[in-house]
Amino acid sequence: MDAAGAALLYGEVLVAARELLVPLPGRAARVLGLAGLENPGAGDAGEIARWADPRATDCFFRSGPSAAWLPVLREHTPHLLMP
Repeated sequence: MDAAGAALLYGEVLVAARELLVPLPGRAARVLGLAGLENPGAGDAGEIARWADPRATDCFFRSGPSAAWLPVLREHTPHLLMP
């Protein structure tokens, strides 16, 4: 693996560790920030799908995300819309 690949992998590990180890209150601002997006995209939906803590996903939906999220979630992460 070259240096660029190692740096990319390291960044991905840091993101995963944050999702697994940082308590929900430490991520609340990001959860609410995503919920407030008026033009969410596939990357935003992917971020939500990667959350390991179901409380974060629940917090996202309870915060009243904009209607623009529905088609994005349907297209990119339909499993999040299942009951």
